[in-house]
Amino acid sequence: MKNLLAAGALIMITACGPNTSQTSERRVSSYDSARALSLQQKELAVKPATGYFARNDIKQNDSIACWLFESAAARDSVLGIAKTMNNIIDTADFTREMMAVITLMPSSLTQHLELVSAAQTEEAAHLHFSIRIDTPKRTYNTAAVWAGILPKTEGLKEVRFYRGDELIKSIDIDR
Repeated sequence: MKNLLAAGALIMITACGPNTSQTSERRVSSYDSARALSLQQKELAVKPATGYFARNDIKQNDSIACWLFESAAARDSVLGIAKTMNNIIDTADFTREMMAVITLMPSSLTQHLELVSAAQTEEAAHLHFSIRIDTPKRTYNTAAVWAGILPKTEGLKEVRFYRGDELIKSIDIDR
């Protein structure tokens, strides 16, 4: 019985030892750094760009592809324009704006892309997306596309694309 009590006391002392306090300090410091980052961010105005589809001839090696276009020619190499008699195609003024695009691989499943939040730090735009792939299956394949127009602001050097809080890709802005 004495040995059992001594072993139990040793386990409790070990469990409350210095390593556990370091773990809680890490949590506090990572929370503080995330909080400090959020204080440095400001909301970024992103205009949705409708009327585009992913061209059939683009090479997409990953299930999620991110693009940043600073010219109409670059945009047209990846996106086609879905013009009908009644819709309006949203276009960017590439002298003052750029177009951020995210595409998914073609699938017969229903795909949803949604911009959840957009923020800017001193040097980067942060675009957070919700991506869902659901059933039911369709009788054809299509690739989901989200396109948005961002202002070219002073000091902005890159655009970062996230799925939730996970970084998918970071793209440098040409200057």
